[in-house]
Amino acid sequence: MKRYNKIGQVLVKQDKTNRWLARQLDVTETTVSRWVHNNQQPTIQMLFKIGSVLGVEARNLLVRMKEIEQLPNDEEGGNA
Repeated sequence: MKRYNKIGQVLVKQDKTNRWLARQLDVTETTVSRWVHNNQQPTIQMLFKIGSVLGVEARNLLVRMKEIEQLPNDEEGGNA
């Protein structure tokens, strides 16, 4: 699966959990898990909220198109 966001990577780097992020954003853990594993993507508005909660710019949560095009189709996304 191709990765389109780096939410999981940022959570791991900051030693934060899906549960923690879900509580901060008032969403379910399942929703955060879907974002982390790139099964679903957050809206632009939610991406800005995630960035604010994690203290990073929203654009730094996204994978650049060049990176996406270089990934094999079967690569797993997400870490948390």
